[in-house]
Amino acid sequence: MPSTAEPGGRAVVVTGAGGGIGSSIALHLARAGYRVVAADISAEGLAALEGRADGLGIEAVSADTSEEADVHGLFERAQDGSGKLHGAVLCAGLTRRRSLTETTLEEFGELVRANLQGTFLGLREAGRRLEAGGAGGSIVAVTSINAFRALPSQAVYSAAKAAIQSLVASAAVELGPSGTRVNALAPGAVLTPMNPGLDAGDPLRERIPARRIGLPEDLDGAAEFLLGDQSRYITGTSLVVDGGMMAYR
Repeated sequence: MPSTAEPGGRAVVVTGAGGGIGSSIALHLARAGYRVVAADISAEGLAALEGRADGLGIEAVSADTSEEADVHGLFERAQDGSGKLHGAVLCAGLTRRRSLTETTLEEFGELVRANLQGTFLGLREAGRRLEAGGAGGSIVAVTSINAFRALPSQAVYSAAKAAIQSLVASAAVELGPSGTRVNALAPGAVLTPMNPGLDAGDPLRERIPARRIGLPEDLDGAAEFLLGDQSRYITGTSLVVDGGMMAYR
């Protein structure tokens, strides 16, 4: 869904852009006219993105989004020159499929850092800069329908995503007076490298009213909508993109 105002080269940061949903959103926003600073910890993923981004306004940056200095530098790059930061799509994350009782403290910390800490740092950095800029903007945090329901072997991942939902609501309340909107984008089952055991023929599709597993590009329009002016009165909420999976009982 295109925005009512032309992006006009406005800068957006997209994290987790080295593959899956983040890569698809970064390419889509660049085609829509945004200047995209795309970050990922994977050099291989960024190289693949650059290979698909020929002629588009994408700058690929290697960054660990759970590290404060990396996140600061990433947003500095986005504001380099024009200084016009429009917003961010925070998509970086990690999952591990392991039962709660078998999850080690090290694995717990890894999941919390990659998902919750990385999103916090991105939200804080974007929020500070958008407040200082005086014109507001839009921040989108990619969560998951796992934030709303329990699934086996994903307790810590789901808890981190639920915490991000709460963080989004709090950020929307705090940043709203400055004209900055904050929303969550919650995908359902999507074919990405984070779901290596999932395929288009998975029986799971029978529990999805749309009768198919999602694709990364199914999130593109929703991300653009939340960034753009058509959603100017929407903040502090979650847009679920799951083919109706949450409605299925």
